[in-house]
Amino acid sequence: DFREEYLHQLEEYYNEIDPEKINYSNLILMAAKDDALLDHTYTMKYSKNRINKLILEEKSGHEFLTFRDCLPKVFEFLGYNL
Repeated sequence: DFREEYLHQLEEYYNEIDPEKINYSNLILMAAKDDALLDHTYTMKYSKNRINKLILEEKSGHEFLTFRDCLPKVFEFLGYNL
């Protein structure tokens, strides 16, 4: 269920971010093509030139059910050998 308070929470998080302090080379975008709430194409367009790694899952849903399966990719990107 969507609640208006969620928008206020996101706005608070957004206002706490200092774009000057973000190291964009460390950002990893994890998105799902079948996300019913967030359109991955919009997210990718918005994130263009701000991310260094993209993990795009075909079937993971809004809950990103394949998060655990993607962790090895994340750690590999960060330079850890598992």
